[in-house]
Amino acid sequence: MSTLTAFKPEPVKQAVPRHERAAVRLTGQFFLRQAEMLSESTGGDLLLGLVYVAITAANTEHMDEAVKAKYAELDEAPPDELRRPISVLALSASLKLPYETTRRYVARLEEMGLAERIGRIGVIVPKHVHERPDNVEKIRRSFADVHRFIAGLRRVGVDVDSMR
Repeated sequence: MSTLTAFKPEPVKQAVPRHERAAVRLTGQFFLRQAEMLSESTGGDLLLGLVYVAITAANTEHMDEAVKAKYAELDEAPPDELRRPISVLALSASLKLPYETTRRYVARLEEMGLAERIGRIGVIVPKHVHERPDNVEKIRRSFADVHRFIAGLRRVGVDVDSMR
């Protein structure tokens, strides 16, 4: 399973209320705020930030829900031994980027101390990066933004509790 396919939304099980335009506007605003925060982490380079997030997602997508729940709090990220490295080839395929472009972005993340190669297997974003104070603060900001997004959907009349 590619990194991007892991994030496909489930089909809506009920008829969608007539708030589509407002919901899409709020979604766009949420996405732009998240993109801005992500690019802050990588010196203003949004694509580099997307590569970073794709590595992070790939490293943990194999974990079952019990393991993910164990490390759901901010006080401790999953240990590196539980992370599954992703190869640059698999990463480039999941992002639909040329291999050489992906390789250069991974090399930049390594130079910045945001990613580490695990032998010839692949690359991970290690635990110590996830636990850095600046990253923990970004998680807090992102979580607050999720709440803001959900509140906005509710405000325009979208029943978010029924969208399971």
